[in-house]
Amino acid sequence: MTNVYGTLDELKARAAVTGTGQDSSLWLALHGASRGIDDYCNRRFFVLRATRLFDISDPAGFPVPDLTSITALREDADRDRVFEVTREASDYFLYPLNAEPQTLWGRPYGKVAADPEGPLPAFTVGRSAVQIDGEWGYRAVFADTGADVSGTFSASVTLITVTSGAAFAPGQTVRVGAEQIFIRQVSANDLTVVRGVNGTQAASLANGTDIYVYRPPAQVVESALLLGARFWKRKDSPYGPAAGVPGLGAIRVVPGLDPDIELTLSPFRRMPVGAGV
Repeated sequence: MTNVYGTLDELKARAAVTGTGQDSSLWLALHGASRGIDDYCNRRFFVLRATRLFDISDPAGFPVPDLTSITALREDADRDRVFEVTREASDYFLYPLNAEPQTLWGRPYGKVAADPEGPLPAFTVGRSAVQIDGEWGYRAVFADTGADVSGTFSASVTLITVTSGAAFAPGQTVRVGAEQIFIRQVSANDLTVVRGVNGTQAASLANGTDIYVYRPPAQVVESALLLGARFWKRKDSPYGPAAGVPGLGAIRVVPGLDPDIELTLSPFRRMPVGAGV
């Protein structure tokens, strides 16, 4: 499992768990909490590299799911299912303007509009008329860890040595070159990893290459840790949360979403309509 919001060590601290004997259950709790947040917000907070197709009904522009950047935008102008027209970045606009999804304060793009004064003033109308190769998600913030790859590693290697293991933790997603890598375990300066995650391709890693770590929104991390710790404690109430009053016996409590999580995530929630990532 990959793409968790928060690290295993952070969840252990919240749940007051020491040692490694409960790691499997804690991984499940953290993963379940992260996917629950995705579902509650109706969006994803990891960065997915993928190619998407879009039906076009308005030649002026079209909505897209959370988008952080476009690598290539192509059109099937003659409707033969071959995308022979490539638009340059100067041939379209991304909205909202000034979204800045590569910053900690940014937000995703949600619409692509043609430049009416450019050489391609309108999009081709039709089913699957536009193809976008890009990165999808709420934000794409990767911070320099200050650590580098130590040695040379082929694309199939899942134990990578770095210059400082202290810069990493299980549960992080890092970027080396164009490849995203998920960290499962840290032992001294050795990282046990999952290679080529989120639509990226595993590639050879050169000695001295910088390593960048993905930073989800802080509110999402906090919510994942709160919910993950709640999932972990749920094992102590196998029949559900309950309260008791002397003489009246047990009263089952059916809670909703934690109010702190609901408050924290409410600015990120979107209506469950339109194309998803």
